[in-house]
Amino acid sequence: MWVRNLEARLARLRNIVAAGLAALALVSTLVGTLVYRMRAAAAAAEERDRRATMDLALARDAAEQSSRAKSAFLAVMSHELRTPLHGIIGYSELIREDLQERGETRMVEDIGHAIAAGHHLTDIISDVLDYSKIEAGRLELNPAPSTSPRSSRTWSSCSGRSRPSRASAWPPRSSPDWVPCTATPFECVRCC
Repeated sequence: MWVRNLEARLARLRNIVAAGLAALALVSTLVGTLVYRMRAAAAAAEERDRRATMDLALARDAAEQSSRAKSAFLAVMSHELRTPLHGIIGYSELIREDLQERGETRMVEDIGHAIAAGHHLTDIISDVLDYSKIEAGRLELNPAPSTSPRSSRTWSSCSGRSRPSRASAWPPRSSPDWVPCTATPFECVRCC
């Protein structure tokens, strides 16, 4: 009887070992599958990173090329706009002098507006080029408060108001059009 008992126990033990080996084989298969999937996911992530790096490099190169093209365009346009503009301003100043000699004050005032507009346009072109230099890192700004008389003149001509007496503050701080100016090394930023 004890032999039968022993055989039954051995049979149970064989069944337990067989079930354990089957479970171990299943776990081994699952771990293998998991490792395979993790390696595949890592490879896919590496490929995505490689593609993203390539896309970023292409975008950076395109942006740098665009920036170079913009700088070249601004340099050419600066020359193309400034040269004839200086000629127009110079010729207008000659006409103004001739009109002053003839005593035609109304025409002198009108031609003065044209000259001022030419200078204003020249200033705008200079500002665009200066901002381009700032963007390219070739010009540094050190802003400081300014009370430039030119700002007052510009504010007056833009607002269409006549200049008040010297006793009052200019531009008037109570005015809704008043905006403080900031001076930079190259010029006062216009208020209007």
